[in-house]
Parts: sequence; C-alpha cells; structure tokens
Amino acid sequence: MIFVAFALDEDSEVEDFVKKMPFGYTLSTNGRAYAAEYNINLYPTNVVIDKAGKVRLHYVSDPINGVYWLDRTIQESKKGI
Repeated sequence: MIFVAFALDEDSEVEDFVKKMPFGYTLSTNGRAYAAEYNINLYPTNVVIDKAGKVRLHYVSDPINGVYWLDRTIQESKKGI
C-alpha cells in the first residue's frame, strides 16, 4: 500500500504545516496539477486505486462511514477481491 496526500498550498506553507503536524505518508506539493488534470474541485477527495490501476473507491469529504469503506476497500484490494 502506498498512501499519498496532495497539497494545494505553496511548498513553504506545506513545509511549515508538516513541521507542526507530521504525516506518516508521502505529501506531494503539486496537488493543483493533479486536481486540474482529474477535474477535482471538492476537498478532501479520497481515492483508492488497486495495483491494476482500477479505481476501487472514490468519495469526497469525510462521510460518517468513510473510514469503514476505506479500510474495507484496502483489505479487499490486498486479498485481490
């Protein structure tokens, strides 16, 4: 599993934020380019992509059951379901 967060802020703002709130995964600062490329305009947008490149889960914001579906999708992807 690889977890990546894409920030929309300037590099210096991201660096300052990460000093205060360290992430346990990769944080990319070129998020605006990805947002434009994939027409993402609501945040946060969460996507799980399997090894074959298939989108397994996509949701915007943080729904009440978002963590459940995120975990379930990851576990199923690991099992190849």
